[in-house]
Amino acid sequence: MTWRGRQWWPGAVTAGSGSRGGAWRERRGSLLVAALCALLFVALTTVVLVRHGQPLPGDAASHDWARRHRPPVALALGRAVTATGTGVWPYLLAALAGAFAGRAAHRWLRGALLALAVLVAGQLIRTGLMELIDRARPLRHDWATHASGYSFPSGHATTSAIVAGLLCWAARRAVTRAVVLCWAVAVGLTRIELGVHWPTDVAAGWLLAATWLLTLHALSPHPIAPASPGDPDAPESPDAPESPRDPDAPEGPAPDVPRPPTPRRIRR
Repeated sequence: MTWRGRQWWPGAVTAGSGSRGGAWRERRGSLLVAALCALLFVALTTVVLVRHGQPLPGDAASHDWARRHRPPVALALGRAVTATGTGVWPYLLAALAGAFAGRAAHRWLRGALLALAVLVAGQLIRTGLMELIDRARPLRHDWATHASGYSFPSGHATTSAIVAGLLCWAARRAVTRAVVLCWAVAVGLTRIELGVHWPTDVAAGWLLAATWLLTLHALSPHPIAPASPGDPDAPESPDAPESPRDPDAPEGPAPDVPRPPTPRRIRR
């Protein structure tokens, strides 16, 4: 599935890697990182299940510290940031990322739908895991905002990380990507600050989102890369002028013109 000029999938390849070998190396690297994130997620999930959902050694200490260090200004800022990781905002940002990525190829609607499909599928995976793991949240009297459902993995952390990956796919500037990643990290940290998640819930959400996006990139036959001039999928330039044609020239291929014989040197 490709667009003219930009190929679809939420991963990144260097702009000059138009060869198949470079694309395969990029996908292989993504697959290795995805496997590492999946192993870490499985290991963390196993520890949580073995402990029957009880907080891990670092969870309780981080939760108590965040509960004691949240002045009114920090609480207001945390609630504002955490609100961007739920509701309509993640879906709107995902659709904008897909539309922005497909704008040059006039496939903005298809791009928006594909980005939304990636986000919705990730949400379904996360929701199923939450129901299976069934980890309880911290005590309700420690909450500083509304929360519902189970705790592991964090829904806000997973959602914002997936959206950040889609936005990084659409963005071209490194500064923009850095800002987007900082936003996703901030959303996850506010869940700890507001007392509705353990730190391991947030870490699991980030690992799950990374596994999902990198797996899609690794399994995609068409990683994202601007089409290079030698790429067979590269679009034809609409502004390239055609070479003028002689109106008196006959139709069809040019006839073969015999070459004159090479003169032989005469020895004296």
